[in-house]
Amino acid sequence: MSTKSARWVRLAAAALLVLLVSPAPARADAVSMTARRDFPVGSVSIHVAIGDFNGDGVADLAVANYLAGTVSVLLGNGDGTYRPALSVPVGANPWAIAVGDFNGDHVADLAVTNNGANTISVLLGNGDGTFRAAAPVAVDTPTSVAVGDFNGDGKSDLVVTNNGSSTISVLLGNGDGTFRTSSPITVGANPQSVAVGDFNRDGVPDLAVANYGAGTVSILLGNGDGTFRAGASLTAGGGPHSIAVGDFNRDGFADLAVANWGSDTTSVLLGNGDGTFRPALTVPVGHMPHALAAGDFNGDGALDFATANFGSNTVSVVLGNGNGTFRPALTIGASANPGGVAVGNLNADTVADLAVANYGTNTVSVFLGNGDGTFPAAPTFDAGSGPRSVAVGDFNR
Repeated sequence: MSTKSARWVRLAAAALLVLLVSPAPARADAVSMTARRDFPVGSVSIHVAIGDFNGDGVADLAVANYLAGTVSVLLGNGDGTYRPALSVPVGANPWAIAVGDFNGDHVADLAVTNNGANTISVLLGNGDGTFRAAAPVAVDTPTSVAVGDFNGDGKSDLVVTNNGSSTISVLLGNGDGTFRTSSPITVGANPQSVAVGDFNRDGVPDLAVANYGAGTVSILLGNGDGTFRAGASLTAGGGPHSIAVGDFNRDGFADLAVANWGSDTTSVLLGNGDGTFRPALTVPVGHMPHALAAGDFNGDGALDFATANFGSNTVSVVLGNGNGTFRPALTIGASANPGGVAVGNLNADTVADLAVANYGTNTVSVFLGNGDGTFPAAPTFDAGSGPRSVAVGDFNR
């Protein structure tokens, strides 16, 4: 079985298992479902990114729809609600999205990994929320993509994880929406996610790659000309699936947070500022964390993170203490099989909010933050013991 087929089977089997084993009656002491708004998108929504796609200063959403072969673009109203999705065709089995300006017109563009087509779709923004397609770029079973300027020419470049060949591709931008390829760089087995940061403080972007099959993170130090040299190989948890860069202990050095699908944990690796990292701190989260994003959810200046937990239909919000340690995760209810999470200010109140792509319901959910690390609770109403079903009607005309 091919690597991409195996990944699809893994997700589909996990989704079925969640449906089969989820308990029907909710316990009285369980955390209540948070208030959220769900917006329809395409079939099997797996990843979400935030950007301003029509230049109105309001956060918009872009969602990768794995089975539909599309990206859904939802323009924001500025209050946490969104207009009906615009569907943009891409290649087969889009998996991840990155936002950048690839042609230097100061309008947000999109780069989309097409796992089933072995390509990257580059979508150039028109500035009104619509996009035009540039020529696809050939890669190999891509799973994630990140943006940086890797050769210092002021033009946006891309880095892509190639899950099937256990490599990454660095695509240097020409500044007009096209990219030139280079020889793939070997990393650990089945790289799933990549993040960009400056890990040795030389002013040059470096890379951190989460290797799902190896249980490791590969550090690649940038040379400033678009090439990279091998750095440390770091131990993470089981099945590292998503990675983010941030300063979690406020020492000015870039750190890493890695969501581990196979061990229901996040590994936090604190940077030493020279390209090396301390041993991982393990933070428990929900079941099968599929994606991770960092932000300050309670406004204390300490970086927090959130994970989308595919197997438990939850989002874990983990508040940082500012010294590289974290409080126990707050669990909030999500829709079925959340697969992607992004952090942004979605209702213009200066408080960090969450957008979550739901693989199991073909929706994207918006959770608006309260500013204290919590998210609004949904109204609840008393019912009898162990309610299992609900119906809707107009009972008072």
